Amino acid sequence: MSARRLVAAVALTALLAAGAGFGAAQFVKSPADRAAELKPPAAGPVTVPVSRGPLTSTVVTRGDVGFNDTTKITLTPGIGGPGVITGKVPKVGTTIKEGMVILEVSGRPVIALTGKTPSYRTLQPGSKGADVKQLQQALDRLGYYSGDADGVYDAGVGDAVAELYRDLGYEPPAPAEDRAGAEKAAEDKLKAAKEKLAAAKKSLADVKAGPKESERLSAQGQVDQAEAELKQAKAAKPQNKAAIGAAKNRLAVAEAQYDEMMDRYKGSAERRAVRTAEQELDEAEEELAEARDEAATPLPQNEIVVLRGLPRRADEVPAKLGGTVSGSVMTVAGTEPEVVATVTEAEAELLKKGMKATLELPDGTELKATVIKIENGEDDGKKITLVPNKVTAAQAAELRGANVKVTVAVGNSDGAVLSVPSAALFATADGATQVEVQTPEGGTRMLPVRTGLTADGQTEVHPVDAAGKDLPEGADTLAEGSLVVVGR
Repeated sequence: MSARRLVAAVALTALLAAGAGFGAAQFVKSPADRAAELKPPAAGPVTVPVSRGPLTSTVVTRGDVGFNDTTKITLTPGIGGPGVITGKVPKVGTTIKEGMVILEVSGRPVIALTGKTPSYRTLQPGSKGADVKQLQQALDRLGYYSGDADGVYDAGVGDAVAELYRDLGYEPPAPAEDRAGAEKAAEDKLKAAKEKLAAAKKSLADVKAGPKESERLSAQGQVDQAEAELKQAKAAKPQNKAAIGAAKNRLAVAEAQYDEMMDRYKGSAERRAVRTAEQELDEAEEELAEARDEAATPLPQNEIVVLRGLPRRADEVPAKLGGTVSGSVMTVAGTEPEVVATVTEAEAELLKKGMKATLELPDGTELKATVIKIENGEDDGKKITLVPNKVTAAQAAELRGANVKVTVAVGNSDGAVLSVPSAALFATADGATQVEVQTPEGGTRMLPVRTGLTADGQTEVHPVDAAGKDLPEGADTLAEGSLVVVGR
């Protein structure tokens, strides 16, 4: 090989080696270089679009359905101890109305009445007080009594009670034996007084008819004869004074007998007898009225139940046909269901009585409801009570004991508004609120906003200038679809 070819070969080899080394250098990197290349690029801001629409702020919780004003009914044992339940056992859900038999014990009714004063004694003739007045008012509502509600139990009240019992299909309660006996004696006395008066009036009527014609003529004849004899004695010559005196005496006797006869028919004694009989009749009538008042139908304590407000609903009925009356025989409640739920102190601050709510039933059905009570709960939270606005009887029965979702609307925006996630709001040192809006060029700018309602993590916003004056919505300020930075 010539020297020139050798030099060329060496040069080519060196050139190839240099190229290979350069190529290898492009693929072989240090760990630091490699890590630098794999490092992610700097993160840009996270943005979300501005929304437009109505906002509703709500408090959501769950509540249990029950019925308002629950009352347990216990019965007072009658004579002979606890009775046996013989009928009229209501089913759960039955509506209890005033004047209704809610249970039958030992063949006797237990009648529901409305009032505030509980039944604590048997009401009978002579009883006075608020419980009697309450009974009179109840009987008036039921159409059995129209007298004054004066709080006095008399025969009128007893008659109304007896009529109520008969209409319900039961014999009225009997008065005490001694009172019944006194009434019978007074009735007998009145009967005798009436008979005596009738006889006295008949005697007076007979007398007022005057004497018989024959009796009158006979008496008048005696007078006329005596007058004639006296006239004859005076006309005799010579006159006989003894005969004249005797004639005068006979005339005086005849006239006296005539006057006595006529006096008998003036009826003075008969009139006195009639007046006496009338007085005795008045006394007998008064005694009978008093006896009847005393013997009027009573109302046994164990045959009525007084409840505050009717109608009610039979909520629980542990009483069983054939069982013995013991403890609570029934629990009644208001006919309208209510929901009791628990909320936090913070949530309670947002709630007010009268706020509207939605109840979601287990089957997905929704009912409108109203908050009627906010009170302290057993723990740190608050207890709220709501009532459905309209519930059918069937729904009321199904709701008993259910657990439902409660959503209370605590605020609504005035129509459609701009809103951003609450995380997009930034507070400045001077207390103002801003959002960071992304510009078309990819940068961002800070925009002051006035905030409104917050609901479900969204806050109502309105663009304002540095002085806090409202600005129109738009591309230069804030509009639906504008991108705002969150989580900066």
